[in-house]
Amino acid sequence: MTHLVLDVIGELHISDYPVTVRIGGRTSEKLLRRIAEVQLLGGGIVSVYNEDIVMEGLRRFGYPEKEVPAFTNDGCWEILIPGKTMFGYWPFDALAVFQKALFAEKTPENFEELYEAWLTRLKDTVQEFRRQVLTQFYRAEPDPVSGKVSFHRKSGAPDAVLSLLMPSCRRTARSYRNFGARYVVKAIHAGGLPDVANSLYAIRKFVYEEKRISLEELAGILRDDWMGHEKLRLELATRLFYYGNDDPGADAMMKRVFEDYARIAGRRKRVREVLTPVGISTFGREIQFAPNRFATAFGKHAHEYLASNLSPTPGTDRKPLSAVLNSYCKMDFTLTPNGCPLDIRLSAGIRKVPDAAGILCRMLRVFLEKGGFYLQVDTVDPEMLKAAKKDPDRFPNLVVRISGWSARFASLSEEWQDMIIRRTALETL
Repeated sequence: MTHLVLDVIGELHISDYPVTVRIGGRTSEKLLRRIAEVQLLGGGIVSVYNEDIVMEGLRRFGYPEKEVPAFTNDGCWEILIPGKTMFGYWPFDALAVFQKALFAEKTPENFEELYEAWLTRLKDTVQEFRRQVLTQFYRAEPDPVSGKVSFHRKSGAPDAVLSLLMPSCRRTARSYRNFGARYVVKAIHAGGLPDVANSLYAIRKFVYEEKRISLEELAGILRDDWMGHEKLRLELATRLFYYGNDDPGADAMMKRVFEDYARIAGRRKRVREVLTPVGISTFGREIQFAPNRFATAFGKHAHEYLASNLSPTPGTDRKPLSAVLNSYCKMDFTLTPNGCPLDIRLSAGIRKVPDAAGILCRMLRVFLEKGGFYLQVDTVDPEMLKAAKKDPDRFPNLVVRISGWSARFASLSEEWQDMIIRRTALETL
């Protein structure tokens, strides 16, 4: 059946229904190669889960063993148990949280003090998430005599069709939005973590180790969006290798940021009956995040579109594709059971490379062996994207991967088209 679905996609190039294939250590080379062949057609229609890592993350979170093998996605890559889950998620911009710590009135005296200030802001954000979950699903009622507060479930809007389609709702005789699903899930999703890690890495190197500039001076320059300091901006942007280049120092910072976020957000697994698994995503929110972001310490201007999901920030990954995979796979993705994607964009010219499918097939095997979580691959031509923006009628069926789904480029708003074009930093083999 899997091969049949891939054959249909390969022949008809249907982008309306993104397809994800579960692969693992036992997946045959034949299937990996067929996946690679379809991915090379472009459009990002087919992505992959490393089911071994996904299932281990679900086990550690506490799902019963009998439920774990049935996992699927909510629509993009968020993990859930089908037919038994009411799902929602709460996204936030981790870079904006970090920049609040960076631009605080009190200037940290050393790097660890700055890092702790960021963690304090992160903890506040997680607490706000938990408060909002409680408010969304429960109403508080104080006892008129004792004053003790008790919490009662809120009833959601009617949804008869969805409830009838969900087996757990039929069994409990409750609707989907009235705790009829066996698992009520509200996941927390951070965006911008690679940008946080890159910022911290640049600050530690230039401010605290090399003492090239004080943190107070750098913060002022970032507030002014590098005005009058272009030479310094270029040095910070190009001298260091950041996350995505298989650099030990940069990746160690990314791993530290990743694990601290997962630890803080995952310390408690529920708010009363509501499960709160940890995830990482942007889902295209780079557009929403950009207006509230200052310039970054690793050389980016204010309001730029930065990292998607846990992918390298556009323009910072200067080494071949293997370096990106190595950097990403240094994380322990069992700590993010709700999902953590890597986006790979290859030049459309790769299709002309001898045995391109074999090369991509080997990349998929490395992704599995190194412990990746979720991988979405697209082959794109930046010049074609620019031409399609100017003359959409010439490219009515040009399909691009957005973020967990694919769409016809001509159907996107100008804002979304610009984001797709700007973030297209192509990987090299």
